[in-house]
Amino acid sequence: MRITQSMMKDQIVNNIDNVLRRISTLQRQASSGNKFDLPSQDPSDAVLTVNYNAVLEKLKTYKSSLQQVQNNFQGYDNITGQIMAAVQQVNSLVVQAANGTNTPSDRAAIADEIKQISKTIAQLGGTNVSGNYMFAGSSNSNPITSMVSGGSTIYYYTSNSATSARLSLNIGTVTLDSNVNVVDLFNYTQTISGATQSASLISYVTGSGGTVHTGLLDKIVKDLQNNNVSNLQSDLGALQDYENSLSKVTTKIGATEQSLQSLMNSNESLNTYVTQLVSSAQGADMVKVLSDLALQETVYQAALQTSANSLLPTLANFLK
Repeated sequence: MRITQSMMKDQIVNNIDNVLRRISTLQRQASSGNKFDLPSQDPSDAVLTVNYNAVLEKLKTYKSSLQQVQNNFQGYDNITGQIMAAVQQVNSLVVQAANGTNTPSDRAAIADEIKQISKTIAQLGGTNVSGNYMFAGSSNSNPITSMVSGGSTIYYYTSNSATSARLSLNIGTVTLDSNVNVVDLFNYTQTISGATQSASLISYVTGSGGTVHTGLLDKIVKDLQNNNVSNLQSDLGALQDYENSLSKVTTKIGATEQSLQSLMNSNESLNTYVTQLVSSAQGADMVKVLSDLALQETVYQAALQTSANSLLPTLANFLK
């Protein structure tokens, strides 16, 4: 078969076009840092990139949820610490009131001081952050309300399925309690005459009829106002029972905070790993790209030189 000048020209032009396309691709990769701009340019890595980015979005959502719950538990930790300090202050005042040297007016003054502490504790139980009541369970209303009884203001909460609701956070296969409710905060158990029964630091209401159950702090105030010194020893025992209960809640809060931090660390590590996978699937190897680009530019120059030497002169060459 005879190789014509036209055939040689077509082959040379085709080879040069191929080199130019490779140079264009390498220049695009060098400027963008990506292997491809369109999925059709690298379908397999494009699919991997889409899948990896979907995982990163899930990790971002998990992180946001974890941060929200983590912030809540930091708040729970802070508030339970304040309540514990307030209860210990009440304990000291009751010990002082139990001293036989105190007069009825002295105990009435102590009762007034404990009423103020009770108000502070109730306000802590009704803490609102960005429109959300921290201890309201699944309810959107303020968990702590007040009423006037016998000329005194009593702070109370409603004990029902909403305020005692246990909320949870699902992260993959891990499920965590994500809240501390008002019942956790104020309820405790005490033993009276050998029988264990539920009690509360502040008063609470149950049932459709709104039955009021007097809380420990209101009972202490009443005992002091009535100068009922004999009841103060049992009140001190009940305060100790509540402190023990709140300590367990605080311990659980601390354990949950550790679990949340561990999940946050795992999330961050996984995010870093998947980001590296995205870079591997989508990102160009810049060392190789630049090396190949230099090689292809050399090939291009060589192709031009070879074509100049291979093609026979035409009439146009002589007309220069």
